[in-house]
Amino acid sequence: MPHQEGVVLASKSFYTEYEPAAMEYMVKVYHALYSLPLFPHLAEVVIPTTAHWFEKYNRTVVHMTANHYPFFSYLPLVPIEKISKTFRGEEEERISLIG
Repeated sequence: MPHQEGVVLASKSFYTEYEPAAMEYMVKVYHALYSLPLFPHLAEVVIPTTAHWFEKYNRTVVHMTANHYPFFSYLPLVPIEKISKTFRGEEEERISLIG
């Protein structure tokens, strides 16, 4: 159906256009929060848990899309590797500035 394809293309276009800005904003917020006293300890617990649930979400979306549930084709996958790489690079940069 042409209407569905248009919606999917529009949503993917929106995602690819705004994803870099969202990633940059997320890193800035992370750095601002990291200066708070309890955030580093909280992050040690929350980040692995969040990554686990994002992986489950991605697997579910892929599985349901493969089983021809059309709704799931509209849902974006969470770019876990890209997020991890961005934060890993930022963390290494922060450590090199300190040390």
